[in-house]
Amino acid sequence: MDRRKFLGIAAGSAAALLVSLDPLKVLAQGGPIRIGFLTPLTGAAASSGRELVDGWNLYWRQAGTKIAGREVQVIVEDDGSTPDIALQKARRLVQQQNVHVLVGDVLLARNGQEMVAFRLPLAGR
Repeated sequence: MDRRKFLGIAAGSAAALLVSLDPLKVLAQGGPIRIGFLTPLTGAAASSGRELVDGWNLYWRQAGTKIAGREVQVIVEDDGSTPDIALQKARRLVQQQNVHVLVGDVLLARNGQEMVAFRLPLAGR
């Protein structure tokens, strides 16, 4: 993957995140905006997962780490290149880490119907 495509994906994911956040709900809460970033860091797709995380972090370093005056906190989870693990990690991010939005790859999209039960915006599918 070349740098231009990589940055395009990162910027697109960030834009999807901004559009997907419910502004009234998020602004009414205090503290940081928590983003769950689910990507393969081990297994068959580990190299692309690492590139996604690097591009995501690069975007936030260049654009700043605030949305609507609130700090952005990104929590990265490894889905192990397995859809079942991706679903387990997504549940952990939602139920234990209380993320406001999930950002992920195709493994997250495969479990999209199950993810709807979380009632969270899904970005970056």
